Amino acid sequence: MMKTIRLFVFSACGFLALSALPASAANEVIDNMIRQFGRGVNNVATGLLEVPANVVQVQEEDGPLAALSYGVTRGVFRCVVREVVGVFEICTFPAGFKPIVAPEFGGAPGILQDVFEPDMRQSTSAYGEWKICPLERPVTK
Repeated sequence: MMKTIRLFVFSACGFLALSALPASAANEVIDNMIRQFGRGVNNVATGLLEVPANVVQVQEEDGPLAALSYGVTRGVFRCVVREVVGVFEICTFPAGFKPIVAPEFGGAPGILQDVFEPDMRQSTSAYGEWKICPLERPVTK
């Protein structure tokens, strides 16, 4: 019973806070929250694709021996980072943070084409730039 009351009070406070914003700002805040939650789910679901994508990318750039050592290591590191960031984004989605890992979504067309259709590749790099960004909230008007 107490949990239900707390949930109701928390929901009411959130609703009141959002209703105090202008309509366009409230929509932007809600969109940021939904986008962050979706990013988190995507990162958790597609994090494992980092390993084969990085192996393919390193093999193209440096050869098969580098792919077996450096490619696997880099893929596992990026997989762990993407999974942890995904869980963080799911847990903190009400804050509506900007993307922490770039590219924003794992499993982007480049990575899927590199792993499953290497002859249909659109670019020479699986991802282009992959980086970890500072934690920031988007600016709302």
